Amino acid sequence: MEISDDGKLTFKLPTFEGPLDLLLHLIKKNEMDIYDIPMSKITSQYIDYLHQMQSLELDIAGEYLVIAAMLVNIKSKMLLPSTNAETMIDDEDVIDPREELVAQLVLHQTFQEAAGNLRLLSDERMKQYTREMEDPPKESLKDHLEPNGGNLKALGKAFAKLMMKR
Repeated sequence: MEISDDGKLTFKLPTFEGPLDLLLHLIKKNEMDIYDIPMSKITSQYIDYLHQMQSLELDIAGEYLVIAAMLVNIKSKMLLPSTNAETMIDDEDVIDPREELVAQLVLHQTFQEAAGNLRLLSDERMKQYTREMEDPPKESLKDHLEPNGGNLKALGKAFAKLMMKR
């Protein structure tokens, strides 16, 4: 657990930096479809994990509890029959209470992948060494042709001389 410069509490575990990381881990671990999350199973696993974190005497950040409350809320909405006439009009128009959570998870997963790609690029760049640019050698400046100041015969002779050295 760290306190950042702006005074916010950041809760970091070896593999999780936030509640959405934990939720994505549980979804991947159980090989669930992110767009069709079985809420009862994921909610119980998430809350069990929070209890394990408490038993390790770790202070649980409020964000983890907010996500747990959101999971329980979504689970309860899915268990209750829909009484709203608007949601019963068409099967295709039924509002899924998981939509907001899925959108957050997909966005978070996209940022995680982008951060991973940037980390790989950074690691590759760290393996390279760029040296400072040097001045051109003095012998290359000796017979330097000025723009619009040279002639074609001198250029031809220089090229022939170069080819002979080869």
